[in-house]
Amino acid sequence: MSFWSTCWKAIARTPVSFCLLLYCCVFFFFVGGLTAFHSLLVALNQTTTEFLKGTFRGKINPFSKGILCNCLSILCFRAPPSLVGTEVGSDEDGTAKLIENMDIGDPPTTATAISTTEPPSRRNPGVQINT
Repeated sequence: MSFWSTCWKAIARTPVSFCLLLYCCVFFFFVGGLTAFHSLLVALNQTTTEFLKGTFRGKINPFSKGILCNCLSILCFRAPPSLVGTEVGSDEDGTAKLIENMDIGDPPTTATAISTTEPPSRRNPGVQINT
């Protein structure tokens, strides 16, 4: 008997096994594609949004350290602390400073509230370069 005739007999006896085989093939196709895409993102040291928008298409990615170092930094080292929930404020002299550990839903404190008495150029200085 040939291999294919044996397979067809097994499928005829238990059609559920064919459905399970088909389900597993479809499942592994999509999971394999997702794994390959995210492996590419790790190798390029990009986020999904950067890749889809083409942020570094035709340009050098300043965050990339090479494929091997990108993979090692993601898989073997600790991630740097997140900057989500941080915002930039200013000192009395107008220099920028980072205000950390603020929840996004909290109302602004006196350190981050916008003052209406200051001129608009001093309200939110952002990053300033003195020339």
